[in-house]
Amino acid sequence: MLGLDHVLENLDEHLAWAIREKPPAAELLDRVLGEQAAVRLERRIERRIALSGLRERKNLEGFDFNFQPGIDRAQILELSRLDFVNRQEDLVITGKTGTGKSHILQALGLKACEKQVSVRYGRCTDIVDDLYAGIADNSYPARLRRWVAPPLLIIDDVGLGQIKKRDDEPTAAHMLFNLLDQRHTHASTAITSNIKLSAW
Repeated sequence: MLGLDHVLENLDEHLAWAIREKPPAAELLDRVLGEQAAVRLERRIERRIALSGLRERKNLEGFDFNFQPGIDRAQILELSRLDFVNRQEDLVITGKTGTGKSHILQALGLKACEKQVSVRYGRCTDIVDDLYAGIADNSYPARLRRWVAPPLLIIDDVGLGQIKKRDDEPTAAHMLFNLLDQRHTHASTAITSNIKLSAW
């Protein structure tokens, strides 16, 4: 009834340990319920990762800072604390293709999932295509809400690829502005781009 499936699966092992070690009741409860809590937390994290849309499970431990000496390692590690998400601030990382921008943001997204923060990841062209599909099937408001809602939205590769202009429909720039405007000061948006900020 309580949904303690992990406890049930491992009950004989726990009881054998308790008979052998004769721990105080509190220690036995801590062992049994602590394992169950850890399993539930892991499932929650896995569900967040699955729903996030992250393409790969990148982490900062796997990032080669020596290959990119221009990247400030201390600053990236500071960002991994996710204080900017708590403050609902935005993050923009620009640089040439192949410098590790996407790796860093996906690692931050994974870290956020591990800290039980809802994350949504999408390449810029995929987000725009999703919103255009919403215009076609009259689900635009619902689709926009799904992109606006999470505390951390990662928009990867702004400026890469051609975004088709469609007659009699909002431009991609208008859709992105609308999305960012609705999130501004309410949630964090992290963006990568190969275009320098001065050229935006």
